[in-house]
Amino acid sequence: VSTQSTGTVKMSAMETSFLVLCCTLVVGASSQASDVQYSNVRPRRDTLGQIIDAHDGNYQWDADSNQWVYFAMGYGLCNDTGTIYGCVSCGCSWNNTIGVWTNSHLQNDGWRKVGEVLPYGSRPAGANCTWFRSHGVQSRATKNWVVWWNAVGCADCPPGEPCYGTAVSESGFAGEYRYTGIAKLLSPGAKGDLDLFVDDDGVGYAAMTRIGQGVPSTDQRRVVVEQLSPDLLSSVNTSLTFGPSFVEAPAMFRRKGTYYVLAGGCTCFGLGGAGVVVNSAPSPLGPWTTRTVRMDPGCPVTRCQDQANRVPWCQVN
Repeated sequence: VSTQSTGTVKMSAMETSFLVLCCTLVVGASSQASDVQYSNVRPRRDTLGQIIDAHDGNYQWDADSNQWVYFAMGYGLCNDTGTIYGCVSCGCSWNNTIGVWTNSHLQNDGWRKVGEVLPYGSRPAGANCTWFRSHGVQSRATKNWVVWWNAVGCADCPPGEPCYGTAVSESGFAGEYRYTGIAKLLSPGAKGDLDLFVDDDGVGYAAMTRIGQGVPSTDQRRVVVEQLSPDLLSSVNTSLTFGPSFVEAPAMFRRKGTYYVLAGGCTCFGLGGAGVVVNSAPSPLGPWTTRTVRMDPGCPVTRCQDQANRVPWCQVN
C-alpha cells in the first residue's frame, strides 16, 4: 500500500487481522462485510479532532461491544530532528504507555481512549523498563484479554536480553490489567518484535523474530511461530525458524485457508522505511515458504544493507 494513497477495504468474517507494514493499517475479523474508507496520509484523530498518540500495536474486532479495539503504544512528545533513530532518541523512554482505544468503523477519525495497560508509576519493579510494540488478543478459553509487549532493560528479563511482558484483564479489554510476568517460550534465545494471532479454533500463536544470545547465527533476526497455551501466556509448540534474516515487525494472519507472516526490514523507527517480505504456510506451524523475491525495487532479499536507516531496506545475510 502506498503511503500516498487512500483506499477502500472490504472486510469479511474471519479474514483475521493483518498489518500493512509502514502504514500501520490492520484489517481484522468482522461480524459482517463492510466497506472502510481509510487514508494513509491523514493521521488518526480522537472524538475531539485531536491527533492521537497511538503507534505500533494491533487491532481486534470485539463482537460483544460491536467495535474495534486498538492496543497502541504512546511514545509522548519526541523531537524529530530529521535524522531520527528510534533506538537512541525517540521511542525508548521508560514512561511509554499502552493505550486501549476503540472505534466502531476503523476509519481515521472518532477514536476514544478507554483504558491503559499498567499505567506508568504503578508497574511492578521488575517490569520498569522500555516498552514498545504492544499486542492484545482475547483468550477463547478464559475469556480474558491478554496483552504482550516488547520489554528492554526490565529486571524480569534474562540478563542483557529483551523479553516479552504480559498482562491480563479479567474484566474486558478496557478493564484493570494485572502484570503476569514475562512470556514463557520454547525456542531458545532472546526475542525481537512480535505479533499475536488467535485462529478460528481458539488456538493462539505468537510470531516472533529471534535475536541475541542463544540464537544460532543462521537464525538471527529471522521469524519463528510458537503455539500458545490456552491462557496465551506461554508456548507449547514451535515451528522451525523461517524466512530471510534482518527482519522485524512480523504480522500473522489467515486468509482463505492459507496462513501468512509478513515482516519488514530492520530500521528501528528509521527514516528509510522498509519493504515487506511475505511468508505463507498451510498451517500455523508450517512448513513456511518465503514468497517474496525483492523487498524493494532493485533490492534482492539475499543481499544488501541498511545504510544508517536513510535508504529503503535491503537485507543482510
